[in-house]
Amino acid sequence: MGLLPNTTVTGFWIIDAIVICFVIWESQFFASSHLLSLKLSISNWPRASPLSSHSWSGIGVLSHSYAPLIFCPFATYRSTACCEQKVDSLEASKIRILIVDDFESWRQFIVSALSKQPHLRIAAEVSDGIAAVEKAKELQPELILLDIGLPSINGIEACRRIRQLSPGSKILFISEHRSSEIVTEAIRSGGCGYVVKSCARNDLPRAVADVLDGRPFVSPSLGQDFSSAVNRGLVGTQNHESPPPKIETHHQHRVEFYRDHEFFINGFYSFTRQALENGNPAFVIATPPHRAAILRRLRHEGTKVDDAIQQGLLIEMDANAVLSNLMRGNLPIGPRVEEIADHLISKGAKLNAEPSKIAICGELAPTLLDQGNVEGAILLEHQVDSIARVRNLDVLCGYILPIITTARVKKVIQRICTEHSAVRLPA
Repeated sequence: MGLLPNTTVTGFWIIDAIVICFVIWESQFFASSHLLSLKLSISNWPRASPLSSHSWSGIGVLSHSYAPLIFCPFATYRSTACCEQKVDSLEASKIRILIVDDFESWRQFIVSALSKQPHLRIAAEVSDGIAAVEKAKELQPELILLDIGLPSINGIEACRRIRQLSPGSKILFISEHRSSEIVTEAIRSGGCGYVVKSCARNDLPRAVADVLDGRPFVSPSLGQDFSSAVNRGLVGTQNHESPPPKIETHHQHRVEFYRDHEFFINGFYSFTRQALENGNPAFVIATPPHRAAILRRLRHEGTKVDDAIQQGLLIEMDANAVLSNLMRGNLPIGPRVEEIADHLISKGAKLNAEPSKIAICGELAPTLLDQGNVEGAILLEHQVDSIARVRNLDVLCGYILPIITTARVKKVIQRICTEHSAVRLPA
């Protein structure tokens, strides 16, 4: 066929322009399917000149295939920006959480447990009380998960300060302490709930949901009566008639590293003898060979060991037997560790001894380490340190260093040291 008149061609281009504008106006955002349509359309594009009679079919192809080609870069840019705005808006709408615990593995557990809930976001992690107060003031998070046994200041004191600096934050205590006195004071200090660490796998999701919804939560393992009292509001307001229990302490949870067994025996002997000379109860929790050697040394140096045992001032316990009662698999169970501590304190109380006057030297964690259970040893040291902070105990842990100290061993020693208030290395 012949060429079309110029006026007709001009009319076609005007129609094309109108159709393109209409398509652009109608399609604000183009999905990937448009790009596929474009490719298919181009592959079927007529080879004839745009001014030939085949341009009739070209009008449809132009209006439906060129429009995405012209507009798609802008549409993609706009949709990308829109998606970024939606993501930012979604992140901003999430509930921000501050995790406060001095045990890194426990913080990792909380992060893993809460990351499954899309409406929650971990805003920060800190490991001591002062840092918790500062970070709460800075971030003003919606929720704070707070341990009690913390360096610098304990969690209850940190809670009181946070209440002043970040009043909108809800505080959920997560601790292994089961003492009703401590739990009550934690709630009265401003806590909205209390989760026992050993029950956290089951209790934490519900506790977070309840606290965020304005409902108090206390782990059922603390007792139904106590949980009901908290829910009814009987616990949660400061009682000005009776002073709060003493939480701020200057505890001693020391660790000493010895070159060999002889130095180990000498260290435990000196610690035990000093306690007995001061008239304080001493607990020796060690392996049978070490216990026998310590008692021989005490007798040799003139200590009336039999009288001290009869009076209840000197109590020896087998480390392996104690470990068999507090371990589940490869890890120590917090409530059982606290039960043993309560047992020792109650024995000391019968002698009218204050907790700070009770001396405990032991090699529970070192025994686990000798068995190759590094994580169990570190966790047990952390649990003992947390108890010692609140109960104000005097605890000595003793480790015999290996002959060859590798980089891995040095790292383990460093982790052990961080769980103690004082460290003594061999000269």
